[in-house]
Amino acid sequence: MKIRVFVRRGRPLFTTGDSAGAPKVAIIKKRMAREFYGDTSPVGRRISIPGWVGDKSWYSIIGVVADTKDQNLRAPIPPMFCIPLEQTEVPAGVTFEIRTASDAAAAAPTVLRVIALVDGRLPLSGMRTLSDQMDDSLLQERLIAPLASLFGVLAMLLACVGLYGLLAYKVSRKTNEIGIRIALGAGRP
Repeated sequence: MKIRVFVRRGRPLFTTGDSAGAPKVAIIKKRMAREFYGDTSPVGRRISIPGWVGDKSWYSIIGVVADTKDQNLRAPIPPMFCIPLEQTEVPAGVTFEIRTASDAAAAAPTVLRVIALVDGRLPLSGMRTLSDQMDDSLLQERLIAPLASLFGVLAMLLACVGLYGLLAYKVSRKTNEIGIRIALGAGRP
């Protein structure tokens, strides 16, 4: 499954030049750009994130990307921004997203091994594939769909039984009339 984030303005990715000593940069999502800047281009403007993990620096906006759902497919898209890990003072939590050409679940041990080689002190938790995360997000719909189908079939069965009962009643009421018509010489239609 391929997920692509489309660039609306500016550049879509951080580069190696966006390191700890470089000017601080951020990429924001379209919802945040629309909410804070309206129809004007936010690229080149600066934002501050007061109270965000003790980091009160100013970040220059270098790009705007399309809105994407990150945690839950039913939840509204929040205004979000991304900053390079090297430019954060104290990261509250880091999410790595890794694209693989093969099965993501099979690549998990290799990813864990590489992260341990880079820095063995990094605590890792919650490693999940995108497919697993989407399955969890759609669990309620997947449980309700068979139940709704069952109720639909039951409703159709009840409608058929009711229609059969109504027709049987109408025919039983006409049986005497049909017998009298045949007795008087009426032919078959």
